[in-house]
Amino acid sequence: MKRVLLAGVLLFSAQYALGGIGSGEKSKVKTVPIYVTVLSPSCTVNGVNDATVDISFNGMQSDAINGKNYARRVDYNIHCEEPNGTQLRMLFMGAGASFDSALVATSHPDLGFRIKTSTGGVENIDLHKWHSFVYPGQIPELFVVPVKKAGSTINPGVFTGTTVMVLAYL
Repeated sequence: MKRVLLAGVLLFSAQYALGGIGSGEKSKVKTVPIYVTVLSPSCTVNGVNDATVDISFNGMQSDAINGKNYARRVDYNIHCEEPNGTQLRMLFMGAGASFDSALVATSHPDLGFRIKTSTGGVENIDLHKWHSFVYPGQIPELFVVPVKKAGSTINPGVFTGTTVMVLAYL
């Protein structure tokens, strides 16, 4: 996970005048750029800035892929430099499945991954939609579930899918 938390540069323009109104002197106006860098403390996933989490779905049968079966827990942890009780939000970025853009696309056109959380009740976490939580007490427990396009058959073989988790302070 790379540092993506609220880093940026702000450019302000300030003006000042030399001489005063009614002083008989011509006022001179000069623009002075002021540069401000805003940085927030970072978070890491699994103790590093660039973590990869691999999930295996060995042994699936096509007719049993229904968006509920074969759920796999995502084994990850988050560490942030901010104190307890900090509001964070999580976003998953990547290509959406051709039959449902809320799902993570895979190398098989009729198969996608749904990201779910059971924290605060079972709910779907759609691609490109923010999910808010409190750090560290409410870090979402995440699951990935395979979903196939209605009426399709998934032939045996290897498939892959990738998404990127983004964390941001509220």
